[in-house]
Amino acid sequence: VGKHYVDESTKDARNNYEFGFYRKSRSEIDAMVEAAERRETRYYSDADAYLYQALDMIGGIKGKEVVIMGSLEPWYESICLAFGASS
Repeated sequence: VGKHYVDESTKDARNNYEFGFYRKSRSEIDAMVEAAERRETRYYSDADAYLYQALDMIGGIKGKEVVIMGSLEPWYESICLAFGASS
């Protein structure tokens, strides 16, 4: 299992996120969250659209804890953050 954590060991703690072997800067994550707020579709466009619909149907996830399994790109994590997930 690859690493999935916020790297707080750097000088600019909480600015580098590591997902498996992929490393994203805070600005890259923020850009993905902003794209999700606009309900853009990316990696699995149909699945992304269905996820937005499902989130609307259940009344959202604001303040809820969620888990994403099997993600290489933090796109679905970004969608969850855009929709107010607490963690």
